[in-house]
Amino acid sequence: MGAVPAGLMILIFNLKYIELFYDELLLDPLLFIVGQIIYLLVNAFNDPLLGNLSDRTDPKRWGSRRIIYIKYGAPIWALTFLLVWFICS
Repeated sequence: MGAVPAGLMILIFNLKYIELFYDELLLDPLLFIVGQIIYLLVNAFNDPLLGNLSDRTDPKRWGSRRIIYIKYGAPIWALTFLLVWFICS
């Protein structure tokens, strides 16, 4: 039962996400699809590489395999997220 609200929220977001690009921004559907394919390909290579790097991190040296990436990667992620929204507005 707990998965139903999360699944519905993801479904609604995806519907609104596509509607935003098509209806509000008037983006050509072909460009949207090309962008999604590029995103898919980048993630297909990026995720296993970063997962492998994370798995080879020495937990004795850093205290955890993933904390170091969260600790130093989170500010970079937050900055890039903010730049996207502030530059567009």
